[in-house]
Amino acid sequence: MLTAIGVGNFKAFAESQRIPIRPLTLIYGANSSGKSSILHSLILARHAEETGDLDVHRTNVGGESVDLGGFRQFVHQRNTELPVHLEWEIDAEGFSRRLREILPGIKRASLGVSVGLSGSDKSLMAQFGALTPRQVLLALIGSARDKGDHLQADKLEGMLATTEDKLTLEEVSRLTSKLRVENCWIDFDAT
Repeated sequence: MLTAIGVGNFKAFAESQRIPIRPLTLIYGANSSGKSSILHSLILARHAEETGDLDVHRTNVGGESVDLGGFRQFVHQRNTELPVHLEWEIDAEGFSRRLREILPGIKRASLGVSVGLSGSDKSLMAQFGALTPRQVLLALIGSARDKGDHLQADKLEGMLATTEDKLTLEEVSRLTSKLRVENCWIDFDAT
């Protein structure tokens, strides 16, 4: 049974917050206090578990009603240098019989994950310097093809026709950075 969730750097939450979950949990507060952020974190977790996708816009559960906007929108204050932290606390009563046998005396387990964007703007400047947008895209296409990532290469080739004279550093960063799990953990509590 889920007994608490932890949320940090996600939408309204900067510092990690532990939110207890009970059989009947009421969520109330002032506008913009994080009520929907709590629900959105649960929707994100479910979608990630079902699909493996962490850079979520629309979810299977939320459908057209919930658009998380992708990592760049749901990270706190749209600061893409921050990792999003999600944690789930599970009571051992919800463990399978075999898991209780393997972990005798454990009362609770906490599972967590930190998700962030790979790549840094400084490394991009060193890598691309003062290249034109077309040259940047051609370099990225070549790199994707060398890695066997034909889907990414095709996507970037589609952008060649629409490149402007200049790409901002943020635009180049969006082309090369990928969302990844930075850290994950499991903690057991025997008290």
